[in-house]
Amino acid sequence: MKKFLFFLVVLFGLNNVFAQELIVDSGVVLKKGVYRTFDEFKYNSPSLDFPSGIDTVSLKYGFIGNRDRLTYYDIGRNIGELKANQMFGFCDGESVYFNVDYSKYSKMNFVKVGYLGRYCYFKHSKPFKPSIVAAGVAGGLVGGLIVGAAGQPAGECVLDINNGVSYSISKSKLKSLFPEDESLEKDIKYLIGVNPDLKDLVVKYSKIYDYEIVRDILDDNADLDQLIYRKSIDSTLADYEYRMKRYQSSPMFYEIKIVKNYYGNEQLKVFGVWAKHEKGNNADYPYDIGTWYHFHKNGQLKEEVNYNLLGKKNGRNIEYDDQGKLIHELMYADGELVE
Repeated sequence: MKKFLFFLVVLFGLNNVFAQELIVDSGVVLKKGVYRTFDEFKYNSPSLDFPSGIDTVSLKYGFIGNRDRLTYYDIGRNIGELKANQMFGFCDGESVYFNVDYSKYSKMNFVKVGYLGRYCYFKHSKPFKPSIVAAGVAGGLVGGLIVGAAGQPAGECVLDINNGVSYSISKSKLKSLFPEDESLEKDIKYLIGVNPDLKDLVVKYSKIYDYEIVRDILDDNADLDQLIYRKSIDSTLADYEYRMKRYQSSPMFYEIKIVKNYYGNEQLKVFGVWAKHEKGNNADYPYDIGTWYHFHKNGQLKEEVNYNLLGKKNGRNIEYDDQGKLIHELMYADGELVE
């Protein structure tokens, strides 16, 4: 009974963060309101009421002789107890707006999103250093979008619906976002000749890669044995780390900790995941779970090890020398060597 009540508290406290509906789903009805966090945006679950009106300002950007205008939006200094520089974004029921300027002193913080999909498209003219959106965590902390390249107008930007990372996009950046598609190069050459904007390419290839959208839902029927390992969708360790940290909000996990150890030269030495969870034999014991990586001092991968929920080797165990040459590849099942 106690466990069931805890589940209900967590469920309502998350404000449907782990609901089935994603804001990028086909036919989704956009919910009007203010997003505190990236997760509230991703799951179409604004937690604050939408204010009465929106103020706008039109600003010029770009180089002299080739200037364009962008409209920035504002919904007031405070929404309830939340200041403007603490809001992730908002929705007026028809469009979505991101907070691209988390300055305390800036009022016109928001830009309209031109496309919702695998990569959400928007324009922003101010120069910022690239950064990761800090997804909301316990205690009310929220993150914001900081995009672009220092000293340069960002222009076209995208936000990754999987992990909240935002990028100032270019032809080369598109190739890194969609590396497996050979037709992209031809499309880039054609489009640049007729339209300088990259939005059409973002839309086209975001639709092609819809299957890569992370939709893991943690409930009592979730197969944790399959969810804890790094997947192809986790294109970087940062992606994997973000996905695992999200599971901290589920009552199935009591605690999740990302393990990172470094060499003296600040090169990553070990990356892994510790977790206390309901399927463990001891609720207070942190098990090594999921995919762990060990690196040589020169940055080369030394070993990849996979652990099940009880910290036993399960799946591939691969070892390399410091030049990247394969030493051996072993297969384990519940701690037993099988191949």
